[in-house]
Amino acid sequence: MDFVLSNHAKEKIQKRGINEALIFEVLNNPHQIIAQNGKEVYQSIVSINDNKFLLRIFVNTLKKPFIVITAYLTTKISKYWSEK
Repeated sequence: MDFVLSNHAKEKIQKRGINEALIFEVLNNPHQIIAQNGKEVYQSIVSINDNKFLLRIFVNTLKKPFIVITAYLTTKISKYWSEK
């Protein structure tokens, strides 16, 4: 699949210090894809400096190529992880 980062996503990813290569790694191999509010959230548990985080990437899949809206890291894995 083809993904494009929106300008907003580029700004937030840079501001949050997330490696862009990691974004595309998760987009191409997500541990989960969850439908949420008309968008899809691609997410994976990642290890950064020996700490575990959940990388959540919000994607508009109605457009082609898919548009990344924003992304962030959180330590609240159990809050967002779907056991389904």
